[in-house]
Amino acid sequence: MLQRQIHRIGSMVVLICLLAATGLNASSATVFVSATVLPWVKMDVRQHQNRYTIAPADIARNYIDIPYSATVDVETNVSVLLLTLVPAGDEQIAASINGDNRYAGTLEIALTEHEKYARHVTRDLDFRIFLDSDSQAGSYVLDAWISIQAY
Repeated sequence: MLQRQIHRIGSMVVLICLLAATGLNASSATVFVSATVLPWVKMDVRQHQNRYTIAPADIARNYIDIPYSATVDVETNVSVLLLTLVPAGDEQIAASINGDNRYAGTLEIALTEHEKYARHVTRDLDFRIFLDSDSQAGSYVLDAWISIQAY
């Protein structure tokens, strides 16, 4: 946002200087202006589940699903985002859009036409933690980072 304001101010200063220079001279001038808007993303993550419990049945299945783990709220000027889930510990964690049941470490989120117009997207996420054969039953802290990239 700040970078955009700096570019605007700089463009205005150049335009004013050009107009002042042409005002001193009675001739006319043509000014061509080009601008580039860089991709930007503003993200807010609300974590709904901060703990999970592993049961013996989860160990036998080799994973535990944690539905409605987090909500990602994004404002952006691009139409495709890459969301990556990075575990803070040794766990292997994947995410899925709520109810989609397609788990991956990185999700591609394409904005709908309405979201493109509004420049706003919200997605509820489910997490899946993959368990090792030496995993122990018990309660654990769900600790992961969500990284987002404009694509």
